[in-house]
Amino acid sequence: MEIVALSVLLLPLLSAFVTLFFLRKQGNVASLLSVATAGGILVLSLYLIFAGEGETFAWEMTWLRMSGWELRFGFLIDGSARLLLFVVSFVGFLIH
Repeated sequence: MEIVALSVLLLPLLSAFVTLFFLRKQGNVASLLSVATAGGILVLSLYLIFAGEGETFAWEMTWLRMSGWELRFGFLIDGSARLLLFVVSFVGFLIH
């Protein structure tokens, strides 16, 4: 479950990186990669909805630590976050 959730976050970044640095001159291939990534994210968000019913996933890391002060970053995926992730993925797929 954690791998799928992290994939939903990292796939768009990977696709943008590949498109920017390797596919800049190849418009058709870049478009195909963009649409395929949006479709893959949509499928993964559907998987998160149906496979993770009732499950809550939390991930957290410490960015910065200084003399008793901590700056942390993380995310929480629960039922409402899964639904919103699907809605955003669906709209993003329709836009592409």
